[in-house]
Amino acid sequence: MKTSELFKEYIWLIDLLKTYGGITFEEINEKWVQTEMSGGVEMARSTFNRHKDAIEDIFGIYIECDRSNGYVYYIGNAKVLDDDTIQTWMLSTLSISNKIHENKSLYDRVLFENAPENDSIFDGLIEGMRKNLKIDIGYQKYDIETTPHVIIEPYCLKMFHRRWYVFGQLYKKINGREKSTFSLFSLDKIVSLKLLEEKFILPKDFDVEAYFSNYFGVIVFDGTRAERVVLRVYGNEAKDMKYRPLHHSQKCLKECDNSVDFEYFLCPTTDFRDYIIGRGTRMKVISPKWLAYEIRYKHMEAAKAYSEDK
Repeated sequence: MKTSELFKEYIWLIDLLKTYGGITFEEINEKWVQTEMSGGVEMARSTFNRHKDAIEDIFGIYIECDRSNGYVYYIGNAKVLDDDTIQTWMLSTLSISNKIHENKSLYDRVLFENAPENDSIFDGLIEGMRKNLKIDIGYQKYDIETTPHVIIEPYCLKMFHRRWYVFGQLYKKINGREKSTFSLFSLDKIVSLKLLEEKFILPKDFDVEAYFSNYFGVIVFDGTRAERVVLRVYGNEAKDMKYRPLHHSQKCLKECDNSVDFEYFLCPTTDFRDYIIGRGTRMKVISPKWLAYEIRYKHMEAAKAYSEDK
């Protein structure tokens, strides 16, 4: 079964437990056979146990059984569902997708943005991460016609602007000697993937959230240092950002009639600077000065391009 299909079943089971709080395996099966996913076939106990283990492994959600109350299954750490993490975001997104799938009559009344998909690549990366296997990937580069191959240790997957990236240790030879470094690859540029027999050990002290905590997106290797950034945001953009922070470090410094000053501590990398430029007149850099000058210069260059006669 494809990983995408398994994920649908995982999410369905989590949603069911969230809705009922506690439910027996027999009651789970009664609900399960009513879904299109089941094909009218009951869920085997062994399948349920595998799903339970996978849900704990992928989402950190523990499904426990109250044997003293008629063998009722429930989410043992329900608080995790309220945390602001990638896991809860995935749960919410996939849960909505499942609900629409189970109500196909609504397909033409729900619009989604297109996102690049490659199930085989995603499946391979998930398997490599679960089994801690090194992976040989071939990827596209815009400036060359050949397909370079590299060996990586897949540490994690990260989504940014509707694109998936794999992050991990990259191994390559420099002057005849093998060296390793951290790297990110966009899944839509990976054209081939092969699981290797060689295993790797994920460092016990590796914390993916801590590693990316000072970054806005996926550019993490350009040498930009973390520093205090203050943005002045205007109108409805400011109101929206109060409820949907741009970064976890966001703090509100000052509110005026038509603007709000937000403070951040992060690395103002290219993807962060491009975001500011994209907001146009709705966002202005107050500090640091070098960043304000660069954004101003980019806006002037853009205006110049439109003003020049072709």
